[in-house]
Amino acid sequence: QCNGLVGARHLIMEHKALEEKGGVERVEVAPTPDNIRKWTAVVEGAEGSQFEGGVFFFDIFFPKQYPMRKIKMACLTHIVHPYVMVSGMVDMEAVARLCYGVKQFSEMKHGGVESALMVAAAVVSGKLP
Repeated sequence: QCNGLVGARHLIMEHKALEEKGGVERVEVAPTPDNIRKWTAVVEGAEGSQFEGGVFFFDIFFPKQYPMRKIKMACLTHIVHPYVMVSGMVDMEAVARLCYGVKQFSEMKHGGVESALMVAAAVVSGKLP
């Protein structure tokens, strides 16, 4: 069973590993100071895309039962995008399928944090149909 403490420790370890690896291209991320389960990512729009020159903000929410439960992500920057709902919630499953050739987000080979950041970067890559 994964309780909140285990999930928080897992997130801290993933954050450290991601920093040591050098992060995800075009993405800066950090947990909010008062809540390890809510992270904010700042993503640069991809060069040569309709998002070039833009800066996009995403909130990533990790449930108390993480990594056993799904991550949720919201785009805080208003964009019209087929995989961002009006509420800002990102369809992470669809983006993972289209960009990374997996059947579902949980099949991505990277850790949950890194995979979530890759999805955020893909949303503003200009490569999604």
